[in-house]
This record gives sequence, structure tokens and C-alpha cells, in this order.
Amino acid sequence: MSDGDVFSRTYDTYIRYLNVGAVATETVKSCSLLSCMDAKDYAKPALVTAVYSFALSVFMAGGGLFLTGRVDWAVLATSFPVAMAVMTLTYVPHALAHIAMARDLGYDVSYRVDVPKTLVAMVFSVLMAFPLFASGRIVVYGRESKNYEDPTRRKIVEMDIWLMASAGPLMNLINASIGLMAFLVTKIELVWLFGFVNAGFAVWSLLPFMGMDGERMMSDKLRWAEMMTSALLLLILSVIIAIEEGTGATSAYAM
Repeated sequence: MSDGDVFSRTYDTYIRYLNVGAVATETVKSCSLLSCMDAKDYAKPALVTAVYSFALSVFMAGGGLFLTGRVDWAVLATSFPVAMAVMTLTYVPHALAHIAMARDLGYDVSYRVDVPKTLVAMVFSVLMAFPLFASGRIVVYGRESKNYEDPTRRKIVEMDIWLMASAGPLMNLINASIGLMAFLVTKIELVWLFGFVNAGFAVWSLLPFMGMDGERMMSDKLRWAEMMTSALLLLILSVIIAIEEGTGATSAYAM
């Protein structure tokens, strides 16, 4: 067995051990982001965005059966288009940031939907206005086997995993900061909602369990803690802004 084969198998084991949500292969067909996806792949991110939008709509319509004992279905129906627009601008950049970082590090990627988790997310959305599980995931494939012979790529470090996992939450932190600052200038409640949702999405995705991004960032707990602290501060700030401004956002959205 050649050194390249030994390294290839070691790499496969390493990826599975870190639970990247990926299957590393010894040889992966090189392709661009778009050519790696078929027609069905384009519908998958839209499905996940719709699930998250439904959870946000339930939150806007009363907070869920378990938390408040009510869901105003009429409000849910009218708020869903708004929630879909906000979640599209929240989740799609999050997913694209993961993909861009993975490709920049030399990996091939595809998008997958976890059907059981999607069904659970729908149930928890009605009960708690919270999806609980991440329904979609970016699947990362290993570099081509010929690259394993390259001495500069013989050591696959945990930083690769950390960078890929942190890219999505970092995008949400940036969007949350922009949204909250823009609201202070424009006073448009939809802009506040954009900042609030991005901050909340960052906190959720940084949770260090349940296969979330935070779980894959535990190789550098200090930097993970810095990102989580930033996300929590932005989330708290968004609630304070809603209360201090005394707008409709306070009664409709703030916790």
C-alpha cells in the first residue's frame, strides 16, 4: 500500500471522527459549485428556508403552543411571506459562506436535506416556534487522491473543519450588525427583524451539540466562545433596541 493510500484512509477516518456531516472519498470528480448540483439540489435549500420561515412565522404569530398556548393562524399566514424574505436573506448567505469556505480550502461540496430532522423541526416549530434541529447541511468531500502525495497537504488539520464550520455563523454576525445599525438610522421594523433573526440564527448555529456548527468548532474553544459571546450580545442588543424604540417591533417580535 502506498503512502498516498495510507494517508487517504487516515483522512477518511479523521473526517468521520470529527463528524463533519461529510463522506470523504479517495477520488472526487472535480467540478464547480453549480455543476456539482442537479435540478433537485436547487429545491433543497428552498425547502430548508421554508421550514425555518415557518418557525419564524409561528414566533411572530404568538410564540408556539407550548410556550404561549396559542398560535394565531391568520397572523401566521400573513407573516409567512415576510418571514420567508427575512430567512432567505439569513439562511442562504449562511449556507453560501460554508460552501465558499469549503471550496476555498480545496474541497468539493453538495447540499443535503435531512428528512427526519425536517419533520421534527416542523413539529417543534408549532410547539415552540423553534426548529430545534438543522434540517439542511453542507456535505464536504475530500480532496482528490493525487493531492495526497503533495507534502503540503499531507497533514489535514482541525483548522480546516473549524474554518468551514465558522463561516456560516460569521456571516450571520455580520448581517446582524448591519441590520441593527441600519435600523437605528431607518427605523424600519423589517430591518430590525433582519438583524434580530440573524443574531438569533448565529446563536442557534453556534450551539456546541446536536450536530450544529458549534459542535465542529470545539477544536478551538476560545475562538468559539468569542463568536458565541458576540452573537449573544447582538441578540440581547436587538431586544433592547426594540424595547427602547417602543415600536411595533416590541409587541410583535421582542421576547
